[in-house]
Amino acid sequence: NSGYTGIISKNKDEWTYINSGYLDNSMTPTKHRKGVGEEVLREEIKNWLEVSAKRKESLMITIGQLNPDKLVEYQSKRTSRTV
Repeated sequence: NSGYTGIISKNKDEWTYINSGYLDNSMTPTKHRKGVGEEVLREEIKNWLEVSAKRKESLMITIGQLNPDKLVEYQSKRTSRTV
């Protein structure tokens, strides 16, 4: 009944998940529990599995990829604006 959107990345040899919200698996010690941060992807997926099992809900994980052509198009539009 809920969804998460973030960016999968790699920090040294560890897959990470960059998102905003409640940071329960932060890569770095932080006193702030909410915000934008990088978390351990393995632990995030483990949490999602536990929550969906507890709620007796299915879990679907979809991973996409940014389209470099669209990024170039966006960048050119952004730099052509006059300020």
